[in-house]
Parts: sequence; structure tokens; C-alpha cells
Amino acid sequence: MNTQAKKTWRLGDDGVRVGAFFVILGIFALINPTVLSLVNLFAIVNNACFIGVMTMGLMIVMITGNLDLSLASIGLTSAFSTIMLYQAWGWEEGGMYLMFVIAGAAGAVCGLINGFFVYKLGIPGIIVSLGMGQVYNTLLLILTGVTYIPVLPEGMRRLNRTFILQVETALGTAGICFAVLIFAAAVLLVWFVLNKTMVGRGIYALGGDKVAAARVGFNIPLLYGTAYGIMGMLAGMAGMMFYANNTLFQSDWILVEQGNATAAAIFGGVIMKNGKGTVGGVVVGILLIGLIQNNLYLIGIPSYAQKVVVGFIILTSVAMASFNQLREWGKSR
Repeated sequence: MNTQAKKTWRLGDDGVRVGAFFVILGIFALINPTVLSLVNLFAIVNNACFIGVMTMGLMIVMITGNLDLSLASIGLTSAFSTIMLYQAWGWEEGGMYLMFVIAGAAGAVCGLINGFFVYKLGIPGIIVSLGMGQVYNTLLLILTGVTYIPVLPEGMRRLNRTFILQVETALGTAGICFAVLIFAAAVLLVWFVLNKTMVGRGIYALGGDKVAAARVGFNIPLLYGTAYGIMGMLAGMAGMMFYANNTLFQSDWILVEQGNATAAAIFGGVIMKNGKGTVGGVVVGILLIGLIQNNLYLIGIPSYAQKVVVGFIILTSVAMASFNQLREWGKSR
């Protein structure tokens, strides 16, 4: 009986998020009807891909009970490393797919370094990420002295011109870009690991109670390594997506995106304290951030106002999570 009650509440909680998404979409549509055009709806999905890939990586670490604030820095380091390799090896026509392999591998190494310090030294994840984020931000830039690259190799610039679906409409061509496939793959990967593997069960258990997870036999180093390795890999790929879409490299551009990924995860229902969170809820949070980013500009609101809205989303989501915990506690009493 109690199990069924909890399941019903969880579904209702995700339903609130879906409802909030459509309410906000409706408000934007009342202000500017073109918000509901196919061109704009496709643009929302395309623009959500970068944040989506990064947020899926953040989600899996948050479920372990840690918050990592170095995702954007890992994305920066991974993208920069990939661009340097392309230039050093003369791959002006280097493949579009290869850049994700290189950036993902570089990001995974950075993520594993973070996970090592969290596990081996027992330092809270947020502290590790703040320190390592500064290291990642500056190390390669100090070694090379490069902060701006005006033209990326053709293989990288090809990303934002590669579409898997295009539809002609009265307002122009609506297209779904290749990055959507990367986002979908990230969602499927995290969903599979968390819901279909023993490691995923251990990651949830780790977020609930680390000591209890160790006592029942979970391999704690493996859990941290998997969570932080996936986080780093996805952050690296997201960083490559970000700069490839912008067609040039400016080192500090990506750093402002960390807050959007955090907001998407929190609105999606990820709770660090008890190791809770569903992939479906986080996807809704990602789409909400994409909706806000795309349509505030469309209705004429300056881009800096997005930060106010994202901050409000974080506060509201945390308040919702606290209310839910108090309600569950009251029922248990």
C-alpha cells in the first residue's frame, strides 16, 4: 500500500513539471503566436541539446549526493584539447564524429580525476569541483596562451549545418539538427545505467546512504568512477557541441552555462540528499530551460533577464522539493 502511494506521488510530481512547461509555453504563445510555429519548436529542441547533454551528466553525479560545478570547465578543457589536436595534426577536414570521441575521452579523464578526489580523500564534491574547475579553466590556456580561435576546422563547423529532418513552412525551413541524436544518446545512456544495471542501483543507494551502500556489498570506487566518468564524458561532448555550434572558440563563453544545467537538474526533481531523480523529470527540466532561453529573446526580453528567470526556477524547485520531503515525513509520522 505504501509503495503504491509513493509511486502515485512521484508520477504526480513529474506531472506538475510537465504542466508547468505547457503553462509557460502557453504564456509565451499569448505574447507572440509565432512561439508555436514549427520553426520555433524545432529551435527549442535544438537549443536544448547542449544543456541537455551537460545536465544528464550532472544528474548522475547529483544522485550520488554530490554537486559538481566544474562541468562547464570540463567542457571548455575538452573542446580546447580537441581543437588543438585538430590543428596540430592538420585535420582541417577532420570528421565531425571524431571530435565527440576525443572530447568525450578528455572529459571522462577530467571527471575521473574529480571522482578520485571525492572518493579517496572524502572531500565534498562541490569543493572538489570548485577547485578543479579553476584548474581546468586555466591550465591549458596558461600552457598555450590561446584564449580565442576565430575559425574552427571544417569538420567541427559542419555540426550546425547537419540536419536529420527538415520541413518547409510558411515561416521558413524548420530543421532538427544532428545534435539531437547526441542528446538522445545521452538520455538513453543515463537511463539505462540508472535503471537497468546493478551499478545504477548502487548509485541511487550511494546517494541515500554511503555507509549502507558499502555494507550491502556495492563497490563504492566503481560507483564513483562510473558516475564521474559518465559526467565528464558528457560534459566534454557538450563542450564540443557548444563551440562547434558557435563556429569559433572563445574560452569564457561556456562558463556561464553551468547555472542552466544546474537549474534543469533541480527543476527535473533531482534531490542530492536522498539520492532521488528520474531521467524523465530531468528531460522536462531541460526542455523548460530551452523554452525560456529561446523565447525570452523572441519576445524582446534581453538575454541577461534569463538569469533572473533561471534563478527563480532554482528557488521554486528547491522549495517544491523541501515541501515534498516535509509531506513525506508527515505521512511517515
